[in-house]
Amino acid sequence: MILDFLLPAPCVVCGRLPKPLCEDCETRAQISISTIGSIKVFSAGLLEGDLEQVVRSYKDKHRMALEKSLRELLRVSIEAARQLDHFDAFALPPRNPSNYRQRGFSPVERLAKNPALSSLKRVRISASRRLVDQRGLGFQQRKANLNFAFSAQPGSGNILLVDDVMTTGATLQELARCLRSAGYGVSTGCVVANRSASDLRPAKGPEFGGF
Repeated sequence: MILDFLLPAPCVVCGRLPKPLCEDCETRAQISISTIGSIKVFSAGLLEGDLEQVVRSYKDKHRMALEKSLRELLRVSIEAARQLDHFDAFALPPRNPSNYRQRGFSPVERLAKNPALSSLKRVRISASRRLVDQRGLGFQQRKANLNFAFSAQPGSGNILLVDDVMTTGATLQELARCLRSAGYGVSTGCVVANRSASDLRPAKGPEFGGF
């Protein structure tokens, strides 16, 4: 990880020096909206191809120099959502201890140190029980793994859900369930990248070319 900051590294997408994500590849994102249940999900693109490669390089190969670019993509996603609705606070999924031990960091917690969230307080979510690693699980398996897995202290206000990626949507749905049961309103989520192409459409706001 230290070498990322000391030595030039080729772009993980096109292979050009000297940045791990070059300017051409960084700006090829398109903010889009999809729906999962009753939640509108804003994303900077589909979790496939070049964008998936960037996300995986950061999360699983410790290419920490990519963090700034991914944080910027999340910022644009959040700002697009905030153009359309008012939020009182935001919430992240609780940390998975086994994933944290394996990676040594929490991707979503680091990406959420974001100027687009600086004016919002954070509502803390707790894990009610131990969860298995969700990588490789299908929708029904993820849904079962997360069923009534999160809890929140009672409160009120409109909450923005934030995660690094959305694959099946099970995590965002469980976040919404636990927050609503605690008295909050939830209708919107933001991620860097989204696996689902269902009801995917360009969002009004910043214009980008698209991965």
